[in-house]
Amino acid sequence: MFKWNTNNIIDATGGRDVNGCNWIHSSNISTDTRSIKKGDLFIALKGKNFDGHNFLHEAFLKGAVAAIVSEGKYKSFPLMIVQDTLKALHDMASYYIRNVLIDAKVIAVTGSVGKTTTKDMLHTVLSQYGVSHANEGNLNNNIGLPLTILKAPKNCQYLILEMGMNKAGEIKELSKISNPNIAVITNIEPAHTENFSSLFDVAQAKLEILYGMKNNGTLVLSRDNKYYDYLSSHANRNVISFGKDKNAEVCLLNLIRNDESSVISALSSVIPVLDYLDPGSSIANEHIRRLYNKDWIPASSAGMTSNRVANRLSLKIRLSDNQIINCNLRVQGEHFAYSLLAVAAVVQSLGLDLSKLPLALKNFSVAKGRGNIHKVKYNRKYIHLIDDSYNASPASMKTAIKTLSTYSNQRKVALLGDMLKLGDESIEFHTDLVKIITENNIDKVYTVGKFMLELHELLPDNIRGTHFNDSNQLKSDLANIIQNNDAILVKGSRGMKMDLIVREFVIKY
Repeated sequence: MFKWNTNNIIDATGGRDVNGCNWIHSSNISTDTRSIKKGDLFIALKGKNFDGHNFLHEAFLKGAVAAIVSEGKYKSFPLMIVQDTLKALHDMASYYIRNVLIDAKVIAVTGSVGKTTTKDMLHTVLSQYGVSHANEGNLNNNIGLPLTILKAPKNCQYLILEMGMNKAGEIKELSKISNPNIAVITNIEPAHTENFSSLFDVAQAKLEILYGMKNNGTLVLSRDNKYYDYLSSHANRNVISFGKDKNAEVCLLNLIRNDESSVISALSSVIPVLDYLDPGSSIANEHIRRLYNKDWIPASSAGMTSNRVANRLSLKIRLSDNQIINCNLRVQGEHFAYSLLAVAAVVQSLGLDLSKLPLALKNFSVAKGRGNIHKVKYNRKYIHLIDDSYNASPASMKTAIKTLSTYSNQRKVALLGDMLKLGDESIEFHTDLVKIITENNIDKVYTVGKFMLELHELLPDNIRGTHFNDSNQLKSDLANIIQNNDAILVKGSRGMKMDLIVREFVIKY
């Protein structure tokens, strides 16, 4: 376990110690006195609405061994004084990457949509190849990312860092800190665009991920995104592309949603030994059951409920060397396929054995509120819930609506909250949803928020449900909305608190 001491802190930050910091030995960095532990080194960060210097006394009462500050007014405490405490945090993370994690491969992940899922999937997969470490949740900003780095174990082999942004220049700083070997840009779509004049400006800002990248690094890009040519031409690095485009190095050849009618045919198409078997026969099913986890077998063959089986995707992927791999994901929603393609591209660029990928994916599960599928109970009614309540953008909203549409034999109900931080085009992005809602045969749409009111007023009478000012109002009216066996989508930006609705359901599985 790495220990911070006076010498390496000074080397990293250029700070000066006062009041006996020469005895510092701490393995953990804290910026929050609410979670600080005995033996931690406290960094007193300053922000618009907070100042960690006001909590120094509390930090030491709770056992901090020393603090990094930009003010020396607390003379009785062991302090390391720097000019800027946030910069000191960044400098320490950069020092740790370059001097401690010298053998780790650093993979940076950004993009408008799907970066957290891609990061989580990478962490799950690379953990099967060695010691892997990644951001917890969405701690992907100028505080969360350096703290993630500083928590990585010394023997870390794969460090996966999600990078978020609200404005230009932010990813540049994160890339400078992390010095990545590989960078992934999942896509360029309208999301958090209020501080950008155009989507092209977003693409330029995402390209900042190259700023701190090693010269021999690799950039992983979606070939299906309209900004692929621009991004790849400005990479000045090796580029690996992924997507449905036939020219992608990691190409999706086939994707099948594994409902009861298609799972056997999907698996049969990628297992040569089944050529002589009758698809759907008990012998064929038994053969597949032995090769795959039994969860992948149709309900009628494995004694499972069809609800569990439906939440599966089978993918057939071609790699740059024309190798074919077949993978399964325990998800429902074709957008997850793009995360898997990006993961396969990273694994390939690392020179790892891709034959392990299908097995490694068995441990992957979607983070809470990011498209989880549940069978839930509400007032003695059983429904299928798509919990996509964590956040929303135009692209992810359309994808979620398409996922809801796959429930062909049930009433499809969407509970939609505002998509925030979209700038001057906010109303247009909301009203544009009318087309995809009607094209995908959604039965009823209930809306929440001032922007969703614009959508509400344009919906056809037979689809338009009630409009609510906030999620609490909708929550109070759930009993009048839900019918037995409904398929329900809950989605909206984080600020709309659509997760309050999800909490009303009793999850059965």
